[in-house]
Amino acid sequence: MKKSSLLIALAIGSLVAFSATVQAADQNKTEASATQPAGKGAKADPLKTMAEKLQLTDVQKEQIKPILQAEAQKLKEIRKEILSKQEKAVKIREAKQVTSDKVKPILTEKQLEQWTEMRTPKKGQGKGTKRNRRG
Repeated sequence: MKKSSLLIALAIGSLVAFSATVQAADQNKTEASATQPAGKGAKADPLKTMAEKLQLTDVQKEQIKPILQAEAQKLKEIRKEILSKQEKAVKIREAKQVTSDKVKPILTEKQLEQWTEMRTPKKGQGKGTKRNRRG
């Protein structure tokens, strides 16, 4: 009788200790995900990034938000389409141009310069060539 009581007590103690460890691990994971984008290739909120880098006013944010949302939706649709890479690239470029045309009048000259620089791919950025791309 004493052995079975001892085994039950050890089992319960182990469960309590294990659940505390799991809870601590979950809390650490939650804290880490709050500071980092979730998942591989996840991107930060484009409006937030733009607002921080360009120091947008609240009015500008409200005007730009639906434009960026429409662009994101359009890009998502384009990526789902069955097209060649070249055709997709052309459509993506066109969608980004539409966004630019809508955003330009909202920004100041200084913001527009910064935004144009942000949207222009730097040399060496992007997916790379077939030779250095991982498969």
